[in-house]
Amino acid sequence: MGYLVAINLSSLMGVYGDVDSAIEQAQVIQQDLLREEAYGSNSYNIGEIDGTIEGMISLAPLAIFTAIYRPLFWEIGSPVMVISVLENTILLLFTFYLLLNIGPFSLIRILLSEPFLLYAFVFSVLFAFGVGIAGTNFGALVRYKVPLMPFFLPMIFLIYRISKEKKVNSIKL
Repeated sequence: MGYLVAINLSSLMGVYGDVDSAIEQAQVIQQDLLREEAYGSNSYNIGEIDGTIEGMISLAPLAIFTAIYRPLFWEIGSPVMVISVLENTILLLFTFYLLLNIGPFSLIRILLSEPFLLYAFVFSVLFAFGVGIAGTNFGALVRYKVPLMPFFLPMIFLIYRISKEKKVNSIKL
């Protein structure tokens, strides 16, 4: 039933009806949005979308980092961006602190033991990938990542809290 619905809906979705045409459309949009004469210089470029799975995977780490933590302080292009830069800098520092404090293996263990945190992590990474790939303008990036933050921020804080509780409980034993 789901397959039949997907087939019928794909014809209604036009250029976004299948993966190949959606990637081609992303390439066209990316090239258009990078034109400084039309959109200004407040943009970023994570690399060219070549339309292959390997190309998309190679852009994924930078796209995810871009969507969650950029703009950075040296990328400030307007007074309004200062607020976003402060938010992103605090988030980046707290994420580094968390990773250094609990370690990657404990992080994976906590994510796998808590279904909500695993969901929040997977949603955040996939959504960040889409936002990072799709956008090229910092103003749009800040708006596009709004749905990501209610999952990513609580996930970071809950992982930190759970790691502290586990350390306290292991000391009591």
